[in-house]
Amino acid sequence: MATSQRVFPQQGRDEIAGLGAGINRMLEALELSRHELHKAKESAEAANRAKSEFVANMSHEIRTPLNGVIGMTDLTLETELNAEQREYLETVKMSADSLLTVINDILDFSKIEAGRIDLEPIDFNLRDCLEATLKTLTVRADEKRLELLCEIAPDVPEVRSVHIRRYRWN
Repeated sequence: MATSQRVFPQQGRDEIAGLGAGINRMLEALELSRHELHKAKESAEAANRAKSEFVANMSHEIRTPLNGVIGMTDLTLETELNAEQREYLETVKMSADSLLTVINDILDFSKIEAGRIDLEPIDFNLRDCLEATLKTLTVRADEKRLELLCEIAPDVPEVRSVHIRRYRWN
């Protein structure tokens, strides 16, 4: 025999062909999975954009009438009121301002998701903040004949440099 030719038994050729077919099936499955993953990612990104737009739109829709409430409360506070009326309206004003802060936080969250928020530290007085918060709760406590007290340890600094909205709601 002048030329040497390797002859594979039929079984060996079938095993190699079977391995090749198996590899081809795995590659097709991987490509299908990659395509499905890409579609799922695009769908999730579209849903996230829709959610962000909805949150921004709703926040603006809520903010408009709330600004009306705040404005009318400010105007009413400039009129002659007895002490009780003034106290109630000041509580309404603080509550409306707090609600506006929450709405602004929601918008800030949308900005955080989009990577477009700047935090600006300011001086924050904890005692003033607690006093304002407690004032909004005092009416309810009085209705229940409860005494609402707040004690701040002497070693707590009076003023801190913080991002006020982040500090107040965390």
